[in-house]
Amino acid sequence: MADRLLQLWRREQDAIEVTADGRHAWLDGDQEVHLSSTAAGILLVTLVRAHMQLPGQTVPYSTLFAAAWPPPATMNASGRNRLHVALSTLRRSGLRDVVEKRDDGYALRPDLVARFVTFSVSR
Repeated sequence: MADRLLQLWRREQDAIEVTADGRHAWLDGDQEVHLSSTAAGILLVTLVRAHMQLPGQTVPYSTLFAAAWPPPATMNASGRNRLHVALSTLRRSGLRDVVEKRDDGYALRPDLVARFVTFSVSR
């Protein structure tokens, strides 16, 4: 526990910058993450929006599902599987340290600074 607190205390404030479509993200301004999955990008945008309103806010599974698969899609067994796959894709893409799994959904790490940016080829 003490090691974890020391690690958090020493860490500079981390940031994630995300394009409006969620297809590109940058961690700390230089580590680029490209999401080829449309659903994963939508989930990232949904998490960033919630985080900008209230850092660390948990986004329920049902809200994440509705964002990526609007009605008439239903969160049956197949829908839950699609959501799980998209969230796994998001975390495996390089965002495991910033996207946290919670009992009732997912959230961005509370100490993270999140913002939307315009994509630029020169970036």
